[in-house]
Amino acid sequence: MNQFANAHVHAHLCDPKRVEPFLEALSKTGITHAALLSLTCAPRHEKVQNLSLLWWKSKFKKLSLSVFGSVHETDVYKGVPYEVQAQKLLDLGCDGMKFLQMKPDVRKAIGKGLNHRDYDKMFSMLEERNVPVIIHSGDPENFWDTSTMTPEEIAKGYGYGDGSF
Repeated sequence: MNQFANAHVHAHLCDPKRVEPFLEALSKTGITHAALLSLTCAPRHEKVQNLSLLWWKSKFKKLSLSVFGSVHETDVYKGVPYEVQAQKLLDLGCDGMKFLQMKPDVRKAIGKGLNHRDYDKMFSMLEERNVPVIIHSGDPENFWDTSTMTPEEIAKGYGYGDGSF
């Protein structure tokens, strides 16, 4: 095998003390390509990740890195139209787009899913440009019943069985 990819990497919320050792470890396992996925829109991930991941892409050369940017939903840029945000991310060097908006807690926090008309222009632009898209489409079934969840899952706030989802 000449090349091996990990297409779904969350870069530890961009903590420099954790990202570089993590990328080093990936490269030592034989992985040659990795896609770094931004989590900008998630309510519990308030740290800006798009620019940090683009920085790692430009600096860490032991892997061929791709970056999947994420539109802002919960911070100062949330009012910028999605198609403008996505275009800017692609102009800055993102190779694709990552969407968490279908994850139950994110959809609840922003009040709409990816099928909302607000996303139409952006998805048309991404389709026209043939931009790769990764969509988080759901969570494990046990997240809907806290009695089947691990203490770690509960601590991270993954339980959706309270009737509000």
